[in-house]
Amino acid sequence: YNIYETSDSRFIALAALEFKFWELFCKAINRNDLISSHLIFGMDAEKAYEDVSAIFKKNTLAYWTDYFKDIDCCISPVLSLDESVKNEQVIEREMVITQEHPAEGNVTQFSLPIKSSEYNFTIQLPAPLLGEHTQDVLSSAGYTVNEIDDFRVKKII
Repeated sequence: YNIYETSDSRFIALAALEFKFWELFCKAINRNDLISSHLIFGMDAEKAYEDVSAIFKKNTLAYWTDYFKDIDCCISPVLSLDESVKNEQVIEREMVITQEHPAEGNVTQFSLPIKSSEYNFTIQLPAPLLGEHTQDVLSSAGYTVNEIDDFRVKKII
């Protein structure tokens, strides 16, 4: 289970924790000799990591993503933020939403990742502006108005 760099300085995640996934991965990269390296530790694990790292460094993220698209071995590209919000699974699961913010206009943000047929997630309030709730938070923590004003004067807040 690790993240590996590809030849184009991108990254791919391999999460083959179950033996069947590790075995499929090793066979896919023609490295049957690594099959016995499933869930090892110490120097042996470091050697296996180096071997797998060297393999991923030989090709681009696009190459590996395409190479493994039909192999069920728990592998996926590490996406950039732009790629994430355009990802078909993210879109289908409505993981990104656009909300009108009173000061910022339309703001695109990630939605609640947990989905339930019994609960429809909505944003109740927009994200606060910097310092918008400082007075309330400090007051609820027991600070007096004079202490909070003193914090402002001293540029603590």
